[in-house]
Amino acid sequence: MTLLKNEDDLLPLVGEDVSSVAVIGPKADDAHELMGDYAYAAHYPEEEVELNATTPLDAIRARSEEFGFGVHHERGCTTTGPKMDEFTSAVDAAEDADIAVAFVGARSAVDFSDLDKDQEDLPVSPLAAKAVT
Repeated sequence: MTLLKNEDDLLPLVGEDVSSVAVIGPKADDAHELMGDYAYAAHYPEEEVELNATTPLDAIRARSEEFGFGVHHERGCTTTGPKMDEFTSAVDAAEDADIAVAFVGARSAVDFSDLDKDQEDLPVSPLAAKAVT
């Protein structure tokens, strides 16, 4: 995971100045995506791999319970193709929230290692990137 911006010290999330957070993206609630492209499971997606992992969405929801802000999750897009059925609802959630946090990127096991050096060029849908800017 790469934090691209933390303008105005928005992180860590606390309830004093935050009443709602939109959690956007297909990688927000998928424990397998936490493994990354360099893990065993990424190269054999057809095999069952048991994971005991806290997803970003789980962590943000736990923080929301502690600090009293609302959380709205929308996938918005997929990691496997151009399907954008949930895009409008993700844009709406981001616009309605005080803060939008995006968890996007390429599907695991797809080699984008040449992009590891420049994380601002993540291979995501241009529409998905526009939703959170």
